[in-house]
Amino acid sequence: MSNKFYMLGKYQSLEQDRLKIAVRKNFRDHDGNYTIYPIELSLGVSVSELLLDSLKLEDVVHVQGRIELDQSHKLKLIVEHLLKVSSLS
Repeated sequence: MSNKFYMLGKYQSLEQDRLKIAVRKNFRDHDGNYTIYPIELSLGVSVSELLLDSLKLEDVVHVQGRIELDQSHKLKLIVEHLLKVSSLS
C-alpha cells in the first residue's frame, strides 16, 4: 500500500510549518470552468528553507510527500520534496 502523493499547484501562503497551495481540478465542470481547491500541507524536515523564502504568491510548485494520520485520525499531508516550476502557463 502506497502512502505517497504528488501535486502541482500555485503557492498561496506559508505560516509556521503549514504550506497552502491552490490546486486546479484536471477536468472542466459542467459550466466549462475549472474548480480550484485550496490545500493545506504540513512541511517535513527535508524541505529547503532557502527555497521556501524564495517563493512568491502564485508561483507554480510541484509537491511530493506522504500521507499520515494525526492524533484525531484525520489525514495529514506532509511535504517531503518541493520544487519550484519556473515556467508553466
